[in-house]
Amino acid sequence: MKLWKGALGASILLALTAACASEPPPAPEPESTDVNWPTATSVPTRAADSTADAAIPGKQLSLNVADFGIHAFRQRPQTGAGSIRLACVPTWRDVQGSPGQDYWGGFDEWMNKLAGWGFNDITFVFCGTPEWAAGKASRKETPVLGELSTRPPADMNTWRSFVQDVVSRYGDRIAAYEVWNEPTSPQFFSGSAGELAEMTQVVHDVVKSSDPSAAVVSASAQTHSDAYAPFRVKYFEALAARQWPVDAVAIHGYPAAKETPEDRVRRLQGVNDELAAAGKPEKVQVWDTEVNYDLGSNSVPSKKYEARISGDKASAWTAVSFLDSWALGIQKTYWYLWTDLPYDFTGIQTMKGTEATRTLNTLTEWVAGSDFLGCEDRDGARVCRFDGNGQEYYIAFTRKGTAELATTGGRAEVCPVDGDGCSEVKGAVKVSTLPVRITGVRLSD
Repeated sequence: MKLWKGALGASILLALTAACASEPPPAPEPESTDVNWPTATSVPTRAADSTADAAIPGKQLSLNVADFGIHAFRQRPQTGAGSIRLACVPTWRDVQGSPGQDYWGGFDEWMNKLAGWGFNDITFVFCGTPEWAAGKASRKETPVLGELSTRPPADMNTWRSFVQDVVSRYGDRIAAYEVWNEPTSPQFFSGSAGELAEMTQVVHDVVKSSDPSAAVVSASAQTHSDAYAPFRVKYFEALAARQWPVDAVAIHGYPAAKETPEDRVRRLQGVNDELAAAGKPEKVQVWDTEVNYDLGSNSVPSKKYEARISGDKASAWTAVSFLDSWALGIQKTYWYLWTDLPYDFTGIQTMKGTEATRTLNTLTEWVAGSDFLGCEDRDGARVCRFDGNGQEYYIAFTRKGTAELATTGGRAEVCPVDGDGCSEVKGAVKVSTLPVRITGVRLSD
């Protein structure tokens, strides 16, 4: 999430105008009933289980609907996601604007809204230090949430008290707590990596003493600029010094402007290398808690905006983001962002009927409940293998151009990820940049 100079943007403006004012948020617009919404039976995100399931050879990740994350503020998302991320709404300063004078009304409204939307897997993100609780800045600051909002707390006991209040009030409704939003940005944090690690330790200690099954997620480090790397590495090292008091490390996988999914892979591989160098334990997961492409600067939804990435390209890049995440060992990916009107900030629009929406629904339907077995490059294509209830299937695509995959075992059912209908294919399956699911056959060695 990036807020642009001169204007509140991204989720902050959408959310604050909808839910953090004194009035209740507007009622969601009626939606179609033909969407498989997340329900109370969706598997919630809780602390990572490091026990390996050896029943399926080559298994790398077990996937469920909660591994498909979404952001939404004004309308119930229609993407099939099982988890929703509540980023900086409300902020710490919204709840505790003055010492001893708490306002929980906005927070309660958000919890009720998300429950009404059917979500029982909520990742809540802390941010926005109140002026009265602010300490000193040790780095550049350009706050977008109000004066001193980027500062670390002057007293960690004040921070501990607020975290405890949140966990005590909403512990049965929040599945994961993300320590801070984008501390790599001067818009959100101006403290040191050591102070951020101490804040992380506080969240860990409070959450694990009150709700041990809830997940503690690190502050979300940005990746789209090399300028973020020094602070990111210092934070990882500070977490290592504290024996990794998190269940997952959060990153934001937006590539830089005009970059592609391949660039995202390159950047995230670099982050994986940093985590390995810092000694991240295998049991600590990695989550990408915000991703989209070709970000813009206008942050108020409007009918006048047009998608910068559309058609098959939008479908392909949306699906490939999740496939690449799993290949990189990233358990959960949160797509940014569901809106009711075109939104210039995101290059790929995610609204009712758009390519990204159809793709996210299709991919979730295919993969939720499956085991991801890995991806490989073969015959000019990228082939990812899955096991769904003992039946192996493939999702294949190319980075550019087309390729053919030889098969054995009869006719293949080939289904494109944009939901545009399946076909039967005998013999070689032609693959393009738009991912397809291949079932009913095996790929030839």
